[in-house]
Amino acid sequence: MSVEDLKKLSDEELLKLGDNEDAKNVLYSRVLPLLRSVASHFVIRGYDGEDLLQEASIAFTNAMRTYRDDGEAQFRTYLFKCARTHLLNLAKRMKREEQTVSLFDPLNDQSPDILVIDTLISEGDEFTEQVMREALSDLISEIAERELSDFEYTVFQMCFMQGTKVAEIAQMLQCPPKSVENTLYRIRTKLKKALA
Repeated sequence: MSVEDLKKLSDEELLKLGDNEDAKNVLYSRVLPLLRSVASHFVIRGYDGEDLLQEASIAFTNAMRTYRDDGEAQFRTYLFKCARTHLLNLAKRMKREEQTVSLFDPLNDQSPDILVIDTLISEGDEFTEQVMREALSDLISEIAERELSDFEYTVFQMCFMQGTKVAEIAQMLQCPPKSVENTLYRIRTKLKKALA
């Protein structure tokens, strides 16, 4: 199959070709902007943009090997999560060595008013923005699950993830609305502290 023919195939069809190097190259060039976007949202001391892209490319190789086309997620969504997880794990490992920055640190010396967290959702194509919103939502959910009590986590899921109103939450959980409001205050405080 020629490279031109390969370019007409979907991501998932290219993956089914297995060890075909041309198919891998076509797929990699297709998802390279996504990998660059993911890498650009990380600031890890000791790693420049090309180093971070290389790390994201390692995640691409792993994602190709582990992706299952079962209809639950498109390859690009799966790849985004794999690359983000790989870079988050790298950041965590480096943080233990005190080589990362906080989400609330300035982006760089030239832009002291722009925080690292401000760059998590940037202008770009609609797909990238949607994926970044999902990633931020996943990150906050991960922190919430770790930091909140069972009751707080239930309220968090209902209010922030499902959009349920305070009165409805109170009715479903059979508690006063004031109790839900107090819980929401504690949730915001804990999340703000965990993200700082």
